[in-house]
Amino acid sequence: MDYEFTVLGALKSKANSRIIRYIKGRPVSIKNPEALAFEKTAVLQLQKQFKRKKMIEDKVGLELDIYYPSNRNDLSPELFLDCLQKAGVLKNDRQIVEYYYAKKIDKENPRVECFLYIIE
Repeated sequence: MDYEFTVLGALKSKANSRIIRYIKGRPVSIKNPEALAFEKTAVLQLQKQFKRKKMIEDKVGLELDIYYPSNRNDLSPELFLDCLQKAGVLKNDRQIVEYYYAKKIDKENPRVECFLYIIE
């Protein structure tokens, strides 16, 4: 079975999405507000498109076309993979056993186009 999703918004890099805050004098690493905002909206969009289907527990393949607003962004799909898990599409993003990622530019409409397929 195949699944297709389109998530609107500019995907943030997971590696660059942490900031250090001091809480009671101790350094704590937290997600950058922009990454948190993308994650929140992406999870909602994925849940709406997945329409309460049963969570996928099989091995899957994944193709992503990531449209960034400029060429300054690194190709970094990790935050999106976390969103697939948090949205209940995948039980765990470790189920992804093959993948293809492509970086594309669309200044007016940044987004992630996702094609997910079950591996027999």
